[in-house]
Amino acid sequence: MSVVIDIRRKQAASAPDLCHVIAAGLAEKVSHGDEKPVRHVPSLVLYDTRGLEIYDQITYLDDYYLTNAEIDILERSADELLAHVSDGDVLIELGVGSMRKTSHVLDAIVRAGKVRTTYYAVDVSEESLTEALEPLVAQYPSISFVGLFGTYDDSLEWLRDHAPPAANKTFLWLGSTIGNIVRSEAAAFLRSIQETAMAPGDHFIVGIDRRKEGGTVQRAYNDPTGLHREFVLNSLDHMNAL
Repeated sequence: MSVVIDIRRKQAASAPDLCHVIAAGLAEKVSHGDEKPVRHVPSLVLYDTRGLEIYDQITYLDDYYLTNAEIDILERSADELLAHVSDGDVLIELGVGSMRKTSHVLDAIVRAGKVRTTYYAVDVSEESLTEALEPLVAQYPSISFVGLFGTYDDSLEWLRDHAPPAANKTFLWLGSTIGNIVRSEAAAFLRSIQETAMAPGDHFIVGIDRRKEGGTVQRAYNDPTGLHREFVLNSLDHMNAL
């Protein structure tokens, strides 16, 4: 059985609040010393319902190596990566999408007999969470599944207040998602996770892409099918609809 909990601090992912963040990011400002003004929009605008559908299609492209590389790592090393997890512990996956990699994680948990584990899936799409959790509930009946509908920041505060206090937590942040944010913001977010939601004995597993030859990256993110282009253009539609 699974449940999806709306953990958003401001309801409706708060379109007005997101609009404010977008406007602030597009305002002309200098970030560091005399550098040129930097403008940006939050990566959250990429992941509306349609954006998630497009991104899932991208992960099946041969040239988009990230997903297959992580699946290969999990197939070979999930037992080792999760050896520290005890029965009754908590797993938290940030930004789960369609959960293609999750079964490899849960297989390792079941093989080790840690059947009282609770799995928290964090995502900004309630529909995606519900659809992705349903088959996992049938496949892993001994594991408790909880979908957390909200942003990463929402999940940290919710976990701080509601996660079982006696259970150790293991965070999973896969897909090299850390590369979607600038270095200073990535460092601040990792610090926030540690300070807000982690305790002694907890673990954090993160997938980070290594430096690649330029052509490899170009093919991965500028596919001839045009899916990446559609993905980015959809974010503009999303912003215009807010």
